[in-house]
Amino acid sequence: MGHNAFSGWRTVFRFTWVQSLKTTKIKRATILLGAVLFVGAMILNIALSLSQGPSPIQNLYWVNESDLTGDFSELNRNARFSHVNIYEETATREELLERLAGTDYDVAVFLGLEDDVYHIEAVLPKGSRISRREAQALTEALRPLAEEYRLQKANVGEQIAAIAKVKGQVQIIEVGGAVKGAGELWMQILLPMIVGAALYAMTMLYGQTISKTIIAEKTSKLMETLLTYIQPHALIAGKIGAMVSLALAQMGIWILCVLLGLWVGDLIGDILNPNYVNGMMEALRQLRQNGGLSALSPAGVILSLLALCLGFLLYSVIAGFLNSFASKPEDLSNTMGVFIAVSIVSWLLAYVLPVYTLLQGGNVSGILNFIPFTAAFCLPADILVGRISMGGAIVALALMVLMTILFIFLTGKIYKTKVFYRGASPFGIITKNR
Repeated sequence: MGHNAFSGWRTVFRFTWVQSLKTTKIKRATILLGAVLFVGAMILNIALSLSQGPSPIQNLYWVNESDLTGDFSELNRNARFSHVNIYEETATREELLERLAGTDYDVAVFLGLEDDVYHIEAVLPKGSRISRREAQALTEALRPLAEEYRLQKANVGEQIAAIAKVKGQVQIIEVGGAVKGAGELWMQILLPMIVGAALYAMTMLYGQTISKTIIAEKTSKLMETLLTYIQPHALIAGKIGAMVSLALAQMGIWILCVLLGLWVGDLIGDILNPNYVNGMMEALRQLRQNGGLSALSPAGVILSLLALCLGFLLYSVIAGFLNSFASKPEDLSNTMGVFIAVSIVSWLLAYVLPVYTLLQGGNVSGILNFIPFTAAFCLPADILVGRISMGGAIVALALMVLMTILFIFLTGKIYKTKVFYRGASPFGIITKNR
């Protein structure tokens, strides 16, 4: 393994890349799925904007069955319900519902008191075209008004009432550490799941393709000739490197299609509904304020993306390593089963164990970040939420690089032995001295 141990890998890389791009299957899949993701993301944002438009409710008839005083006229301050006509009723529930039967956009609201608990009940008449979701949004908008009436009944002063309305915020402080907001706790639970699921989906989507690439030419006489001029690990590095880079480029195009679709949908949504508030952007802003993305800096994002790409490369090499034991395509089902099992176990360890200990007040992700198999799934998210230092992240990345190189050499050794010694035992391949 001299300085030219990987000599020739670039030639293999270019050849595999060009040959893969020539296939119409890859081009068709990239274009079709990209178009579907673009249209889907655009429609999603447009649908969200329309859902925040004016409520279809036209008339609200409310009956006060409690001891609170006040009315729901302040509901008109809400842009979504500013057009609603509000009428106070003294009729019984049965009489009101019978009178409203057959109306399209009317709703009956009852403010009641039961077991010392005030509750708001929105009832849709028979034949109403108002959805249950719209009725639920109405009750959510009315709840703060009922709370104000309750405070007024208790003769609470304005200052105390203002204090009572203040929303609480959860913060956890570790000795010698920084404050952790609720947003950060949620991101420490959700982000590893999202990143881990994305990496798992990528390995499952491209793992079999990479495996087929590894064994496709194993029985070819051309391989026997080629392996006399190039080191097997260089051949494996070029082949897997080309497939991984092609997969990452494909995933990058799809992500750009999603982002572009969200942006176009947001523009159209603003036109259709000027009061539209993008929920995803608002959620990111809230998480940023609450410390949910405390490490969202350019350096953190770059390291996180690098960890994600390196994790995908590592598992692609592992797929090549396991499937290099296969002598023919029919054997892939057995070796792919081992690869899937390794991937699932690593993902579960990287996600379930840290979440469980986090809910119990502990933290084990620091250890898992330095085990390459689990680091591939948890390191990218931990970098983003600031659960690992930049120095620690660099060390973890270095360990993943070393593990990837090790598997490349092992895969090359097995590959060469399988080509020249067909039928050799897998248990003696690694130790064979050639």
